[in-house]
Amino acid sequence: MTTCRYGDVVLVAFPFTNLQAIKKRPAVIISSLSYQQTKPDFILMAITSQLKKELTNLGYVFESD
Repeated sequence: MTTCRYGDVVLVAFPFTNLQAIKKRPAVIISSLSYQQTKPDFILMAITSQLKKELTNLGYVFESD
């Protein structure tokens, strides 16, 4: 069993939109330990450095000070 915690950065095999191939990409675990103890899943958020000009209402840019 893999032990991952909230905030851990992991490599995940994300499929391309045509589902014919995959590529490993970084993601951060955002599910809590209590969630993970009751479910067989992790909740992940993809990490990218490639920004679009306009973010959708679901996007957020984290900036360092």
